[in-house]
Amino acid sequence: MKKKIIVIPGFGGNKTTDVYKKFKKQFNASIFVPTWKYRTPKDWVEEYEAFIKNNNITDFTAVGFSMGAYIMACSKTKPTKSIYASISPFFKEDTKTWSKREKKYLGKRRFSAMGTYIKKPNSIFMVGSKERQSVFDVVKRIGGKSKVMIVKDTPHHITPYYFGKISDLIK
Repeated sequence: MKKKIIVIPGFGGNKTTDVYKKFKKQFNASIFVPTWKYRTPKDWVEEYEAFIKNNNITDFTAVGFSMGAYIMACSKTKPTKSIYASISPFFKEDTKTWSKREKKYLGKRRFSAMGTYIKKPNSIFMVGSKERQSVFDVVKRIGGKSKVMIVKDTPHHITPYYFGKISDLIK
């Protein structure tokens, strides 16, 4: 099968957002959107794994933004290349540092279903220079010897500049 690009948006994201339309147009990427509503992180990971398996996708580059990167990180799938963009610090190991606001936002069921990182070869972690400290902390903890890129002047959002940096890694 031809090499594919799979992109997973951040929490609540969908295929109709301009940046994901751009991934589809520029790279003929498949945009995987989990069923966000009423589902847990464990459900999202299982849904992603089923998508890869059911579509017989074997040789692929996976790009995840925020919670999409988290889903990739907890999955047992083995992409040829994994690009974790602004990965969410929502692993079981990170929940002890969460604020009450974060716990309330995600909800009790989701909070109790947080996963753990599964190391994958050929992983690249990207972090916007204006991200909150917890994103840098999780990349430092799980990144190991993987490549880490700091995207200058970038918040927790895929700006045109950030998109360009991701595109360079896909090519």
